Amino acid sequence: MQVSIQPLCVTCAHRRYCIPSGLSGNTEEELAGIPIEDRLLLKGESLAQRTRVTGKLVVVRSGAFKSEARLRSGVRRVLGLHEAGDLMSAEPMLGGVHDAEWLALQSSAVCVVDAWKLQTMAENHPALGAFLMRNTATALVRAQQTLFALGSLHASGRLAWLLLDLSERRRRRGLDPIALSLALTWKDVANYLALRPEAVSRGLGAMERNGVISRHGHDLQILNLERLAHLVSGRNVGVPAWQTASVSQAMPKR
Repeated sequence: MQVSIQPLCVTCAHRRYCIPSGLSGNTEEELAGIPIEDRLLLKGESLAQRTRVTGKLVVVRSGAFKSEARLRSGVRRVLGLHEAGDLMSAEPMLGGVHDAEWLALQSSAVCVVDAWKLQTMAENHPALGAFLMRNTATALVRAQQTLFALGSLHASGRLAWLLLDLSERRRRRGLDPIALSLALTWKDVANYLALRPEAVSRGLGAMERNGVISRHGHDLQILNLERLAHLVSGRNVGVPAWQTASVSQAMPKR
């Protein structure tokens, strides 16, 4: 379904993530002329099944998605988790991954906008152009941080980095930063962090025993942010020896 920008965006809690503040009246009017596709997806549905993703900018309104890509070896790799307010795109110029596939982890809603129309508008409206550049830069920084985590941190450090990243994302959205609810399965978490599932299980168990987190299923409560941060920095906080195991020991065999 296509709708005008005003009725959908004015009342949207995530408007600030996809429409910059401080735009002139003329810019708002031009934005109102860009059609928005409002799509609802059921758990397990691919975004590509519901809309054309090439040349589009997709905003998650509710629910959650995982992005995946198939490597040349045929192995599927989880690239990221996308929750309400996050932007998704197949366009590298917008910080996206061209060959990615987005799968709904639960019933979800998205807004789909023509990315190239936004880019054309941005050429004449500096505020919009700066906004798009900031979002692209944020996506690139997150990709660099992910590469750093996977390339240099041990098993417990990767898990701690993921929990801290999710916590910070919730804080930016004005939500409780210590109450996390993971939409990803533990198998997907292991795939994303390039760990074996048993390493994820041991790591969460160790954090729980040491008072760093508490958990009930996929709902986690961060009890000690400082100790969690220490796991990323590599400082010894009295946790089991497995946490300092080399990354190669935890990597899945091909």
